[in-house]
Order: sequence, then C-alpha cells, then structure tokens
Amino acid sequence: MLRAIGATLAMGIAAAAILFGSAGRWDLPILWIYLALMLAASLVLVPLLARHHPGMLEERMRPGPGERDRATSLVLALGMPAIWTLTGLDLGRFHWSRGFPPGLQGVGLAGVLAGFWIAAWAMWVNPFFSSAVRLQDDRRQTLVASGPYARVRHPGYAGALLFTLGNSLALGSWWSLLPAVIVTAALVRRTQLEDRMLQRELPGYEAYARAVRFRLVPGLW
Repeated sequence: MLRAIGATLAMGIAAAAILFGSAGRWDLPILWIYLALMLAASLVLVPLLARHHPGMLEERMRPGPGERDRATSLVLALGMPAIWTLTGLDLGRFHWSRGFPPGLQGVGLAGVLAGFWIAAWAMWVNPFFSSAVRLQDDRRQTLVASGPYARVRHPGYAGALLFTLGNSLALGSWWSLLPAVIVTAALVRRTQLEDRMLQRELPGYEAYARAVRFRLVPGLW
C-alpha cells in the first residue's frame, strides 16, 4: 500500500511541476483546484483498492509478461504530460485560450469526475484490471461480467476517455485538446485490440461479448 500511495504522491508532484513549470507562474487557481481534486480522489481510492485488490495494484504498477500493445502504452505514458505542458503554456504564458467558456469548463470537470468514478468502479469489481494488454495466465485470470462490465465490455477505457477529454475542458485550454484527441484515438484502438485478444483467448469471453454487445458506450458502440 505504501508504495502505491508513494506513486500517487509522485504523480501529483510531477503533474504540479509540469503544469506550473510550463506556466511559469503560481497564481492560476484552476490548476490548484484541479490538482487538489485529483490528488484527494486518488489518495482516497488507492488505499481502498490496496486492501480490496492488492494484487491488482501491483499488476497496474508492474504488469507481468506478455504485453501486446507497447506502442499504445508509450502514447498513453506521454499523453497526460503533453496535456499538462500545453495547458501550462496556454494558461500561463501565451493565453491562446483566453475567454474559454466557464460553462464548458464545468462540463469538463464533470467529465473528469465521471471518468474517474467509472474507472474506479471498474477497478473495484475487476481484480485483473491491468495497465497492459495481456492475458494474465500467471494470475489465473477469469471473466468479470458484474458491475459496469454488465453494461459495456471495457468500462475502464470508457472512464479513461471521459477523463482524458474532460481534462482539457476543465482546465480551459483548447490547445491541450490536441494530445487529448491523440490519446483518445489510442485508447479506442487499444480497446479493439484487447477485445479481439480476449475473445480469442479468455474462456467465456466470446459468449459474454454476444450478451454485452457494446464496448464503450451503451447503445452506441
């Protein structure tokens, strides 16, 4: 648990360093609000998950062997730093998005919180929730079809999509939408790749996919 909490704090420090470093100033309330909300939510969630699924947190921090999609992993690893960097440059130095609609920021913040909650729910019910695309034979992976998985096959990615796009809107930066869209495309691609892998290799998943027809958005796709 301590290592997971330490990783969460390190991520918060890194986010603050990138945002304020690229902004070149500290007097940006929206950045403080954003960081406080994200850090508080993470510090509540991580200890709960550490008690509920300790093996899952270890898998997320250090996935086992068999990653099938290293290219997308790289895009995802660079995506949030790119969003934070462009946000800081935009809000603190160049003011490209001056006059960004406050109402749209509210929509973005709602998307961030909704995405975080959906992903957290998926992690809570799925002990095999990994940061890698791999079949976890070493952890005796089995099918999970409860909770949000009863509505869509990949609720974790659905939450990540909401979170990613919501970030740029919540922070009030049009330019940070550029890496957000790239990350979104990478997540959609990864969803397709992982879904095909699971249908081929995870017992019961093919029948589950016929019963739960939608991958990310109920009634749509």
